Amino acid sequence: MKRQNLLFELHGGRAPSMDGRELVAALAKIAQATGLQVLGSQYHDFQPHGATAALLLSESHLTAHTWPEEDYAAIDLFTCKADTRAAEVLAALRGAFEPREIEMHRVDRA
Repeated sequence: MKRQNLLFELHGGRAPSMDGRELVAALAKIAQATGLQVLGSQYHDFQPHGATAALLLSESHLTAHTWPEEDYAAIDLFTCKADTRAAEVLAALRGAFEPREIEMHRVDRA
């Protein structure tokens, strides 16, 4: 079974200013667009700003962490779904968050 961890660093766009509820909704749309099955979700809003959101997937997890003061968000998708395509996830992220810049790192897991 192929496992992969896709890490995305987003600069600018909508993600850094979203609250936890908005992040969960955006992550759910990304999961749906890329064929991932959501089992549950959780979020936490930090004071004075920033949020963390997590989706538990049948394939593993999808998380988002924001730092509005730095105009930055980090997205992490860990999946054991063999046909997860990084380009599709990247396109869904761009559509949901409209970042000014996005960096992707891929880690293949044993």
